[in-house]
Amino acid sequence: MPKSPSGLREGHLDQGKVDTLALAERLHSRPVLMDETVGRQTARDRGLGVRGSLAVLVVAYQRGLIQAYQLRPCSEEMARRHDIWINPALVERLLTEVLEDG
Repeated sequence: MPKSPSGLREGHLDQGKVDTLALAERLHSRPVLMDETVGRQTARDRGLGVRGSLAVLVVAYQRGLIQAYQLRPCSEEMARRHDIWINPALVERLLTEVLEDG
């Protein structure tokens, strides 16, 4: 694992997020894939771009890797999961915007 940069261990991040941010900084990687609010803010504070799981689905749709009939159920499933939390209203707003433009 990469050495944790200063300031990451003092926060309220679990080891996986610390490792992700440390690696992203070491590799000058942008964006970082992260959904959790504190992790996203920490990444931004450290100058890293951030994308969430929904953004991955949207980019896949925009690039033609998945179709509209696949985008909606995948996004809605994310909103229903108990091991992650994504605001269902955000999912609906995003779907409406993306599918109207597409």
